[in-house]
Amino acid sequence: MATGNAEAVLADEGVLRYYAKQFPEVDFKIVGEGEAFEHYDMVIITPKSENELMEKINAGLANIVADGTYAKIHEKWFDVAPERLPATK
Repeated sequence: MATGNAEAVLADEGVLRYYAKQFPEVDFKIVGEGEAFEHYDMVIITPKSENELMEKINAGLANIVADGTYAKIHEKWFDVAPERLPATK
C-alpha cells in the first residue's frame, strides 16, 4: 500500500497497527478493528519433559500480567489495551 501497488491488505490486526504507527504518512484505515474476524489464541509449547522451563514461563507471564507490564507492552506496540489477558496453566 505504501508504494501504491496494493489497494488492500489482509493481515493480523496487531501487525497493521504497528505498521500504522511506523508509517503515519501512509493514508489507510483499519476496518473491522477486532470484530471482522474471531480472535485466535497464541500458545507457548515445550517438550513434556521441560516442566521447569514451563513453570518459569508461566511464572514470568503471571508476573508481567499482575504488575501491568503486559498491558503496557501491548499498548506500546499495538496502540490499544489488551482485550483479554493471557492465562497460564
